[in-house]
Amino acid sequence: MNLCNKQTFISSNNLWSSGSYTMTPAELLQALLDSRVQLPPTQAKNSASPTRIRVLRALRTREYSVSEVAEQLHITRQTAYQAIKPSQEAGLVREVDAGYTLSCSGAALLDVYDRFEDQVIADSLSRLSRSEHQRWILRALREQPERKATLATRAVAEDGPSRTTIHRIIDALRDCGYVTETRGSYELADTGRLLMEAYEELRITAEQAIEKRAFLRWLPADTEGFPVSALTEATVIHNTPDQPHNVLNTFMSAADPDLKTFCGMATIMSPALNQAHQPILTGETTVTLVFTENVLGQLHQDPRFVDYVASADYGSYVEDGVAPENVNISFVRESPSLHIGIYDNERVIMAPTSSTDVPEIETAAVCSADPRLVDWAIQCFKKYQVSGRSPLQVFRDQIEGQKSRSDPAFEHASAHE
Repeated sequence: MNLCNKQTFISSNNLWSSGSYTMTPAELLQALLDSRVQLPPTQAKNSASPTRIRVLRALRTREYSVSEVAEQLHITRQTAYQAIKPSQEAGLVREVDAGYTLSCSGAALLDVYDRFEDQVIADSLSRLSRSEHQRWILRALREQPERKATLATRAVAEDGPSRTTIHRIIDALRDCGYVTETRGSYELADTGRLLMEAYEELRITAEQAIEKRAFLRWLPADTEGFPVSALTEATVIHNTPDQPHNVLNTFMSAADPDLKTFCGMATIMSPALNQAHQPILTGETTVTLVFTENVLGQLHQDPRFVDYVASADYGSYVEDGVAPENVNISFVRESPSLHIGIYDNERVIMAPTSSTDVPEIETAAVCSADPRLVDWAIQCFKKYQVSGRSPLQVFRDQIEGQKSRSDPAFEHASAHE
């Protein structure tokens, strides 16, 4: 089964370029964690979190303009702008009509930071983000205890820090309690392992935020629990000016009549996608579909779909959302932020919906078999399915809504039922 059309434009590196500038995960973390110098000294003493982390927290609660961010955090407009800039470039923050808002990847990185903030000194993370040599030494000692001389020899082979730098950094780490010494051999203390764990989780999240930026930046911050770090092996498919239907083609190419189960959630109806999935709908695959209400009207305007449900049992479809016995279709009011296709509960394809304001030409999808992403997609799908209604119930609700809008007496009576 070919879930990802190989003819599509695929992003596979972990760098994202903006003009002539390329940001790496290490550079992003340094920008985020090393920003308290922007605060006046009197405020810095009372605020352990870096300025840019505080900006992410503010943008998680609501949309803010640069001026509102400055006022909220008691910083200058210039500082607010400089604090937002790297996060916007990395896709952690997105510009909207009202100013700026936090994206899904911004929320994920903030969650990691907040989880470790009380256990790891912010200054230590800041220093670690600035020092590639310190990171090299901590990683080496995490693997096994080492003497300074052994580390110096290894550093020569691996283009690591100099002998003098190794001595200086290890002494500083020992004084801070991150490294312990036993008979001239050094190893990480528990606090050192926690520091490295915090940094590595932040690095992985930052890496995926940058690499999968075209997909993640459009998902809202309240995309609950989305496992950004699980995107490591995911394939990204982009729409491009020359190939504006790459994402649609990916969903179409995944339609396989040999599937045992298929779950799909969408906010649009595509004749091409419907045609591609006809072998699944008319075969033996157990199919569960969730659409938004606007799709219901579109489906009833499609003669092929009407013929399809009529050939099975049109009455049961209207009443229960069931076409043939192996297909269940329901409709929801709230527009989800993702189109989702789940294949045999083993693979998933996801793409942002129009409710995220993503322009069609900038739409990107991810395709993955990572169990963490598949499980998340299944839970997200089930959440919407639970609130789904049959076509008949949708029609009844619409009729009652029309009556209440046209007849004040009906609305008054309904309120007292």
